[in-house]
Amino acid sequence: MRVIHSFIPIVSITAALLGTTNLPHAGAAPCPCTSNSPIVNTFPVRSLRWGTGHVMRGTTQLCDITKIKDPHIAIARIDDGNQPGAVRGYQLVVIDRDQQQRCTGSQLVGVVFDRLYAGHDDPVMVRAVAKTKVIPDRISSGACFLDEYRMIYMITAAFRPRDSLCNYGLRNNPLRRLGRAIKPSEIPPYPSPEVSPTLAELPEADPEHLDDYAVIIPDADYDTNGNPDSSTDPRPVPDRKLEWYELACGGSALADTDLKGLVELGEDKDTRTAAMRMLQAKYRNSQTETIRGIQISVRRDKPHSEEYKALCQFPSQHANIQDIKDDDIEARWTVQGALCASHSRLWIKDSVIYQAQSYQGPTLEDRERQFLERIQKLRPAQNGPQLPPLLVPCQTSADDNPGSGSNPVYFTSGVIHHIHDDRGTQARPPTAAVKNH
Repeated sequence: MRVIHSFIPIVSITAALLGTTNLPHAGAAPCPCTSNSPIVNTFPVRSLRWGTGHVMRGTTQLCDITKIKDPHIAIARIDDGNQPGAVRGYQLVVIDRDQQQRCTGSQLVGVVFDRLYAGHDDPVMVRAVAKTKVIPDRISSGACFLDEYRMIYMITAAFRPRDSLCNYGLRNNPLRRLGRAIKPSEIPPYPSPEVSPTLAELPEADPEHLDDYAVIIPDADYDTNGNPDSSTDPRPVPDRKLEWYELACGGSALADTDLKGLVELGEDKDTRTAAMRMLQAKYRNSQTETIRGIQISVRRDKPHSEEYKALCQFPSQHANIQDIKDDDIEARWTVQGALCASHSRLWIKDSVIYQAQSYQGPTLEDRERQFLERIQKLRPAQNGPQLPPLLVPCQTSADDNPGSGSNPVYFTSGVIHHIHDDRGTQARPPTAAVKNH
């Protein structure tokens, strides 16, 4: 069996990615945009396999683990209809020896399981199950989006039920091998929770606490640099598309590809990879040229499927929102990175970003030019795919033919609050970094 990846984020790297202050404030005019996500995923475990987690304990009104033969954790597609406001996507389920689903939805609250991956035996617990609304980043002319929710999970170490692994894992390694098997009797008791009888009655998570929750991303197997991998195991699974999955913490690039409506359910991995390259500003290689919280506007260049379009609502309430203007285009994104770039996302109003301090030209135009020249010279990541020359700036003709062959364009990003011209203005000195949250 393949050894599953472990991810223990390093505090110094995280802090370096967050070297900014005074990001666009709440009083600013609303925009159809997203806050980008330099980090792939803050959940401390990578690439889980269907049916791996052994369920140790858990009893609710509708789910008694003691009556299930050989219970394990798996994932399944949610079948909640296609009505507006429906919960769609994927959920954790408890399966029995015959791979039949026995517990679903919020019945898993309080369930404790272990053996997430090879060599790690510390048990974890489903602390809470909720839902969150999928909010599109950008609504362009003629575009459509679904009024839908995703099921999300707060996962904790069983011995630390108050600390979400999504955030606690940034500072610690809560899943350490203890060197011996854990008995259910050793796990602290957890009161039997109330269970939402239907998906519609799931509580909606507070957006300010979304970083504590994780959404299920199937067919996902990414390393810490966001490079996709493909893994197989000789053991049979009911659906190969569900064989590997990740629990992607809210606010990470992997979660945002789903929660921001960038990628359709069940869509190919290339689309998701291109979306992560864009959210992380990985123009040419594994270097992230951004920090968390910078807002960008997003346009999807790859057409949605006919099935998706059939479920869409045409939002007349957003008719006043226009497409990204040519002057605002940052870059166009492929699976390998940016095909072209017109601006960075480093110089924005009301912000001081430490990466920008190395560019000391007298005007922003000079500093932008220095930045673009540097990323043009960057080499692709070692053993990475060959990239065509980076076009600077993006040509407007690309709207008619946004890439083809081995480098199709999946998304176009635009700059928000970007300073296009500050002639005579010198770069301000860096200030204290914002607190990681």
